[in-house]
Amino acid sequence: VDNQVRYILATDCGSTTTKAILIEKIGSEFHQTHRGEAPTTVEAPVDDVTVGVINAITEVQELAGRKLLENNQIIKPQTNDEGVDLYIS
Repeated sequence: VDNQVRYILATDCGSTTTKAILIEKIGSEFHQTHRGEAPTTVEAPVDDVTVGVINAITEVQELAGRKLLENNQIIKPQTNDEGVDLYIS
């Protein structure tokens, strides 16, 4: 991983639950620091998997006290106290 990467956000959309984790570089190592979950929203009535993703990320954002979303978009690249360097799903 690039030396400039400090924050990584990852999501996983399961059949019932969407999970999001925040991974932070602390010293020279990466650690999972926060985890959020939300119901997966791929089926009716929502029919939009991104709603569950945004909800899971919002939970991580609240737990971490770090702004990760702006207008339901992931903030990239990160600045001092907002956003992430990488997003993987």
